[in-house]
Amino acid sequence: RLREIEGRIDVGCGRTWLLQLDECEDLGTVARLLLSLQRRSSVLKGLDCGWLEEVCLLPQNALDEQQAELSRQLQHRLDALDRLVPPARNPSDMLGEVVLKHFQGHGTFIGTIIEYDEHTGFRLQYDDGDTEDVSL
Repeated sequence: RLREIEGRIDVGCGRTWLLQLDECEDLGTVARLLLSLQRRSSVLKGLDCGWLEEVCLLPQNALDEQQAELSRQLQHRLDALDRLVPPARNPSDMLGEVVLKHFQGHGTFIGTIIEYDEHTGFRLQYDDGDTEDVSL
């Protein structure tokens, strides 16, 4: 979800941030990634980030001791970021768009976005008649 939100903010966080996300295994790193997202988005500048800064500075043993509470707080912040950062495009505006999707061992197929549902994502119809629900 962090990667998806990062794709919607004004200025992306960059390659280093994406590499950190791929290797993220602890709450301190999650806090740093969230803080970076929050600082880069004009929509999110007004949100309090003091507690995130404090979490970033906690030693691993303190993170472990407070894991349940910190996980809850970080999840709430992630939910807030997801709600506040508008989609790059309105999903319903993408109906009719043509997309390419590569299937390992089968090649690349052309599909058309034929439907959008906020719970299931986009429905693609491929040139061979198959359909698939995906999140883009």
